[in-house]
Amino acid sequence: MWPTFASTIARRLGSSSSRKRRALSANSSAASSRSSTAAATVPRSLGAFAIPVDVFFVTAELAAIVPLGAVAVIAWRTRALPRWWAAFSGLVAIVLAIGPIGWAALIFGMPAWTLGTSLFVLLRRPERAAAVAAAA
Repeated sequence: MWPTFASTIARRLGSSSSRKRRALSANSSAASSRSSTAAATVPRSLGAFAIPVDVFFVTAELAAIVPLGAVAVIAWRTRALPRWWAAFSGLVAIVLAIGPIGWAALIFGMPAWTLGTSLFVLLRRPERAAAVAAAA
């Protein structure tokens, strides 16, 4: 079961995994000059740490798309948040869906989006909140 899961994740991750495999093979060849026992354990132990990190980022990116997209659509329709912020939310959700650059949206876009949305919700005027509630 584990090789099937690992190979599936490696295929989905694409080029970043191929770089890690090359690094693992370079470590393997360097370790083979030391001893055959060390060469057999180095790639497996490194791979045990490399794949879960990739799985975490892929899972976090995919999990963040739904709330960001939902807030973007609701904010655009009800104007509960400024429209430019709804567009920013949609843009971050789209970038999260793009595999090779989704990590950037997760690391930089999500904290900015969380902070901005929190500030918009906390600092809005009561009369605007009443107008949005009446429109919905």
